[in-house]
This record gives sequence, C-alpha cells and structure tokens, in this order.
Amino acid sequence: MFRKVSDVDVGQANPLSGKDTKSLIAALLQLFPNVTKHDLGDLLGIKPKGKVFKSKLPKKVILYSARTDPEYPDDLEYVFFDANGRGDFYPTIFALWRVPHLMKSIRVHAPVSRFVIKGADVMLPGFVHQRVETEPGSCFGIGRFAKGEKVAVLANGNPFPIAVGDMTLNSDDIYCAGFTGKGIVVQHYYGDSLWEAGGKTVPNEFFLSDQVIADPRASKDGLETDSEEHLSNAEIESDNHSEESFEIGQDDNATSDVDKNKGESEDEAEPYNSDLDFDLDDSTANNEDALAEDIAEFAKNWDETELAEKTFYQAIRKKCKDSDLPILVNVFYSTMMLPCRPWGTTINFKKTRHKKISKLLKFMQDSNIIKIADKNGVQSIIEIKRDECTLRDFKPWKVEDEACSHEVEGNSQTKGEIHDAKVLEYYRPFEKHLELFKIVGIPGSGPKNQYYSASQVRQVLFKYINDKELDDKINPRQIVLDSMLCDLLYKSIKRANPNFVYPTHASKDDVWKSFLKGLHVYHQTTKIDGTVADMKKGAIAPINIQITRGQGGRSKFLTTIIGVERYGINPKEVAKEAQKILACSTSTDSVPGVKRTLAVVVQGNKATEVQKFLFERYKIKNQYVSIDDKCGKAKKNR
Repeated sequence: MFRKVSDVDVGQANPLSGKDTKSLIAALLQLFPNVTKHDLGDLLGIKPKGKVFKSKLPKKVILYSARTDPEYPDDLEYVFFDANGRGDFYPTIFALWRVPHLMKSIRVHAPVSRFVIKGADVMLPGFVHQRVETEPGSCFGIGRFAKGEKVAVLANGNPFPIAVGDMTLNSDDIYCAGFTGKGIVVQHYYGDSLWEAGGKTVPNEFFLSDQVIADPRASKDGLETDSEEHLSNAEIESDNHSEESFEIGQDDNATSDVDKNKGESEDEAEPYNSDLDFDLDDSTANNEDALAEDIAEFAKNWDETELAEKTFYQAIRKKCKDSDLPILVNVFYSTMMLPCRPWGTTINFKKTRHKKISKLLKFMQDSNIIKIADKNGVQSIIEIKRDECTLRDFKPWKVEDEACSHEVEGNSQTKGEIHDAKVLEYYRPFEKHLELFKIVGIPGSGPKNQYYSASQVRQVLFKYINDKELDDKINPRQIVLDSMLCDLLYKSIKRANPNFVYPTHASKDDVWKSFLKGLHVYHQTTKIDGTVADMKKGAIAPINIQITRGQGGRSKFLTTIIGVERYGINPKEVAKEAQKILACSTSTDSVPGVKRTLAVVVQGNKATEVQKFLFERYKIKNQYVSIDDKCGKAKKNR
C-alpha cells in the first residue's frame, strides 16, 4: 500500500475534535480487543483530552498521528491508518513496536523477512509451525485465525513486528491447503514509504537494511528463555501491586531525532557536568580504576545474596540512566544487570535470600532506592532515587567485558572478548553561542572548551526558548524568533545574501536542527577491545563496503572493506575470518592515498553477507557501515 513515495504524500495534519477522538477510541477498542485504554492513551497518545491529528493520503487513506513521547510533546508519531476511509483501521509498525500485543501475530522464518520488507506478501511455507499438532485445533501451533483477520508479522527470534496485513485463509483452510499458497496480504511493512516518512527508526539493532535477523538474547522460537541468566516474565512475577505499571515494547526507542541508535551509559561519562539536568555522574571516576584489577578476587568471597545486590547497584550506577525509564525488569536484568557482573561469576537467585529477582526489587523499593510498578505480574522500574545514601556510597567496578580484557593478552581477536563498537557524537559551541549558554545558567568561561551531547544541546536550546517565552501562542509547534536566534541561525545567510529577510517564526524542529548544525562536531569511539579513543574533530567515517567489477568480465565482482581499523579491528584478521565464514577467497591490499590503512578484498558481490558478518562476528552495528555499489545494478549472490 505504501510502496511508492507518492503513496505517502502527507497533507496538513488537522487535530480531531474531542467527539471524533472518542469515536476513534471506541472503534479501535472494538476492532482490537487485546488493546486497552491505557495502551491507547499512555503508550500511543490517543486519549479524549489528548491531541490526535488526521492527515489525508492518496487513494482515500487516512493517517492518524499522536504525541507518544511526553518528553517531546511537539513530535508526532504515526500510530494508525484507515485503508479506505471507512473505518478499516491498521496499526503502524511504530505503534506495534510500542504495544506488541495490540493484535494477533504470525511468525515467519527469519530469511523470509528479506522478501517481506521488499513488499512481498507472506506465503504459507514461510510460516513457523510445529511438525506435529500437539494441541487439537491449534493448526500446528499457529493458532486460530479467521479469513481477513488483521495480523502482525514477526521474524522468528525477534520480538518486534516487521509488517501488518490480512489473512487470506482461515486456520482450517491453511491445514487443508498443506501450507502452500499465499497466507497474508501485507498492507504496511518495515522499509516502506510510510516507515521512511515516520523517521526510519528501528526497535533494535537486529533490524538490518535488507532483512530482520533473530535476537540472540531470545531463544530460537522467539520467546524468552527460562535459563538462570535470562529470566522470563513468569519467573519475575511477584506479589501483585495495586499501582499502575508502564509496559514498553523497547527500552531505547524514546530518543530524540539526533540520539536515535546511540546507546549511552554512565560509564561513558559526559565531558561536562553543569547545573542542567544532564543525568551525569562523575563521582566514582577515581574509584573505578582502583577496583577494576581486584574485583574478580573480591567477588569470590561474596555470598550469592551479596553478589546479586552489588551487581544490582552496579547496573543502576553504570548502565541504567533516567532516560531509560520506565524499563521492564526482564529487559533490565538481561541487558544491564548481567553485563555488570564481576568477571567469572554467575548469579543464581535461587541460592540468595531473595530467591528471585522480583523479591530483590521489592527489597530495593523498601530500601527507598527504586520505585517499581506491577501490572498483571509484569514489573517495571519507573524511578531511581540516586540520592539514597547506600546507592550514592557504592563504589562501582568496571563491567564484565572491560574487566576480562587483561586475560586475553597475546590472543587474537577471535579468542578475546568482543565489545559493542560505539561512536558517541559531541558538540562544542562557537564564540557566538556562548551568550546563549550564559543566559541558561552555564558559566561563560567553560563551554567553549567543553563538549556536549546532542541531548544536552537540546536542553540548553529549549530552556532558553522556555525562559524567554518564545513559544507561538497560536501554533505550539512553532516559536517566535528573537534577535539572538536570528543571528545564530541566519546571520551567515544574511552575509551571503544582503537581501535576505530574517523570518519571524520557525518550527521547533527546524530551529533545533539548524542550531545543532552550527556547532563544532566531535566524536569518540569505543573500539571492540573496550578501549575508548580520544575525542576527535568531525563525524567518524563509517566502514565502507565497495562493490566493483573485477578483471574477469561483467560477471566478476569484488567486495572491498575499508576502515575497520577505526574500531580496533585487524584487517588481516577480518580477511582470515571472512574466508572461512563466507566461503570465498580474500586478501588485503593498501588503500591508495591513505596511510596505515588496509583494505580487505573479498571475491564476489558479498556486500550483504559482509554487513551481516561484521555485525555477528565483531558487533559492528548497521549504522556504522555504508555500502557503495559502483557497478550499478550488480547481480547479487543468493
């Protein structure tokens, strides 16, 4: 439905009246019985007193958008669309990522996703099903579905939907058809024009450009494992609390436009700590190195309860930021608490006095360290009280992947611990920006020599706008430009074109992007061996994958990988590993005009395979890789 850019020619967004919003809520609750008013209101922004907007698209499609993130009330997100303007509502994938239980789902084999995200319908052989029907009427584990029923499509092993569509057959007909033929007519999918118009966000790093792969943190069937170190929701359920909980579909999706896909943790301390609410904590910088060497030995003398509690403090201090809240307990445990264990230790909650993680959280809440919410047995951490003396006096150590680096001396990269490569961008103001920083309360003597993250710059800018009361009273999405903002944003244009007239109003998004663009850009890289490089000017160049023609004719291609050294990877090691994994010949060669840089040359058109190889072997995320096809429409290997 949204394959072409012209299919998403979004017109003016008009706000719905209170009556129309109530009618929309009633229609959605009737069409999607699994969703609640809480899901629609708190997670998707559709509530009677909220602002819901309607836009008309070509082919009589109506698009509904709402403010889903309270931190950025001016940003709208597409949540539902009416396929024919007559109440045929479908959720967008953005809404499904926030509320995965909104509708029934069908799982397909992960390789099928590469066809789905290109706009293909889902065929029945791609469904994940049981070999034997263990439960009568379950259609080999798929479940009961009616013809024409709206369903979400998930890649097996990844908990977030990749598409939404309609069933072409009911469950009985699927059984009779022998799992052959078309199963789902796809209406909207990850990668289509609606997704591009909505900001091109992804729920996790396993949504690649050409396919969606399984999340290794989940089990092969896409459900959470029941092992000791990956607890399911059933294992962490505790005494039911009466207070309301917050359920989220992804713990790192509610970020600003500039901060998307940039994970930051407290151990990556910001270079500047001001009176603004930047959520920085540098109080333990000196203690960290002192404990890093001996923490593994100290941990051997801890009992299971002491290990669990100290690991919890470590995760709160080093990993979990206030911007990550609310966060599901199982997500906190698997992505934050486990990586913070002392090296060589294993947490076994059954041997602690708490017996399970939910009891540990209850103990921490009673100690006034955190605040948790519980709904239907699903717990979330909604607040961290960082001023509590026990938490404040705790001395953190280096996380597990950092502490184990001294054990792999002399070993090759294939035998050592591989860290997630990260690139954090920072900004430094020019002299002309210092006056604005002074107005919001930052001393003028420091900022020009300090670095700020994009979120910090955003806080500075919008604090100035709020203090000066520059919000447009008529259109809340715009601001009134004063003389200082006009000079900062448009003075260079005025200098080049004397006839240019300063505008009186501008949208908040345009002001924010123009202001950020006018600052010095710096970057800091965390390499795969865990070392953090020095701050460097400019944005880092991604690893470049080039596809060129070889000397053997039009059917011969070469795939060249350039720039792996930026992330601490040995090019010769990459060539050796790629030869075994990709089953092709490889070599290394110098890059003309570039010193101390080797290119890895792979025989054949292996761009997609190389991109996947870099992620699975060296944890290089898709955002740090670029593909340059210099052959035009080169034939891809299958």
